[in-house]
Amino acid sequence: FSVVVPTRDRPDLLGFCLESLAAQTFSNVEVVVADNHTTNPARAVFDRWAQDGWRYLVPPTPLPMHENFELGCDEAAGEPLACMVGKAVLHPTAPPPAAAAAVPRLPGARSPPLRYPAPGGVGRVVGLP
Repeated sequence: FSVVVPTRDRPDLLGFCLESLAAQTFSNVEVVVADNHTTNPARAVFDRWAQDGWRYLVPPTPLPMHENFELGCDEAAGEPLACMVGKAVLHPTAPPPAAAAAVPRLPGARSPPLRYPAPGGVGRVVGLP
């Protein structure tokens, strides 16, 4: 199972996201952070939370955000695949990754949809359905 986390110039928010992923109890999770930074790299934040099987990618030049998503997805090895933005956190009681495999994907989508049970922008809680 892979979780791709594209980010750009928000290492402070990425820390909350990675902390939430590190706190999960399911095993065999690959986390791929695609850091599309222009001025504020997130390597130190990644290194603080990284576990075995986690990877940190930096494109050779800044990319449009959708291409940074694709970079992370292309590099991810696990199946199923989920994407979270770096300003989201995974709920502590999210079900194991096998639950994501049962979620229908939109035509052409590379990731099952994520639900946002809490309203609003930064800090919303994301859990796999």
